[in-house]
This record gives sequence, structure tokens and C-alpha cells, in this order.
Amino acid sequence: MNDFKFLKKVGEGTYGNVFLVQHKKTKALLALKSLSKKHIEKLKQVERTRNERKLLEEVQHEFLVKMHYCFVSKN
Repeated sequence: MNDFKFLKKVGEGTYGNVFLVQHKKTKALLALKSLSKKHIEKLKQVERTRNERKLLEEVQHEFLVKMHYCFVSKN
């Protein structure tokens, strides 16, 4: 997470927020989706969230976003 500079919040949803970030080394602009584990667990959406992650890691299509990084917090 320290490799990114947070520029601004661009969206808010049921499970978390989306931020515009810049990779400090490459200067690439990316969207960073931050999810609340406690909220996902409370709403019983753990499996759905895992499926979303797996899909974004594997799918390559011009109309879908590509996942470049994934961080899992111990909290």
C-alpha cells in the first residue's frame, strides 16, 4: 500500500470505497477498491467477495477492469 499515492475518493458502496491512486514508481493511475472485512462478514458476503476477486484475477477482456494488485489486511 505504501507504493501508492492516494489522490481522491471516487466512489462509495455498500462494502467499501474506491479511490484514484497513483503508483509512486511508474506514475500509473489506478482505481483502488477498499473493502471492509467486518461489513462483508456481517452481511454474509464473504463467498461473493472471493468470487469477485477470483474473476477479476483471471478474466482478460477489453470491457472489464484488470486486477493488477491485491492486498489482504490481517485486521
